[in-house]
Amino acid sequence: MNKYPNIPNLFEKVAEHQRRMEKITQSPLVEIMKKQKRFSESLSSIGRAASEFQKQMAVVANRWKELLQERELTLEELSELLSELNYPPISTDISIDSLQDLNNQLRELENFNDQVNVLDQFIVRVFHKEYIDEKLETWNEMDCLKDRIHIMEEIVNAHKLELFSLSTLAVFPQIEGVLAETFPKLRNDKGNFTGDYQKKALEEVLDTESNKFDGVWNSYYKKNTLKGFLHLEPIDYLSRHALAHGADKDYGTVVNSTKSLMIFDYIVTKVEYYRIEIEEKEETLPE
Repeated sequence: MNKYPNIPNLFEKVAEHQRRMEKITQSPLVEIMKKQKRFSESLSSIGRAASEFQKQMAVVANRWKELLQERELTLEELSELLSELNYPPISTDISIDSLQDLNNQLRELENFNDQVNVLDQFIVRVFHKEYIDEKLETWNEMDCLKDRIHIMEEIVNAHKLELFSLSTLAVFPQIEGVLAETFPKLRNDKGNFTGDYQKKALEEVLDTESNKFDGVWNSYYKKNTLKGFLHLEPIDYLSRHALAHGADKDYGTVVNSTKSLMIFDYIVTKVEYYRIEIEEKEETLPE
């Protein structure tokens, strides 16, 4: 009997062992386990990112809360607070009584989530359905919206019917369209009007040097609305890019729909003022 194994037979056994291991590692059960592991790792990453965001927002809220303990916030300070917490900066669409009431509520709250709930309720209360109808009447008089007012009417109707996934998403293309029509020379060589061109257009219509509200709005729009995103990562701000590319699936809320209408109102109002100012200047130029 040969003391040494037959080399070809040994190779065959090794190959057979490898084939068996390959079948095992490629079995449906193993694949499921691998997918579960990857999913768990992904959830863990998302959870860490969400937790970090919550911590950052809590720091912001606490900083403002300390100021609230000393005195009431002014309208300008409230706008800054809202902007830093990813809310559109309310400017003149608020009464003194509402401002004082909000100051008192925020002062009494310790928990960041409670503060967010108060702010959510606040902006929905300020931009209630009847008030949005009044805004629609104003928009109807704007020259910059004459060719798209029918779209805004449908958006407002969707909001009132609580079709918030429709109303929220539909607003931002209208803002981009109005800016592109107002500043056709800012488009790139291919005629596109990307985020960078929107930023340049905003710098034209917003007086960021002498108007504090314009400065806060300019910062908010760039840092939130035009902010980039990553698929499968937490999105804690109202980003037109995340909406347009399907990354944010949880945006269809009354709060986000209200935010989008607030953003639209401020920007198109500024665009209309800008257009009127340009027309008046052109009329005074010598022929």
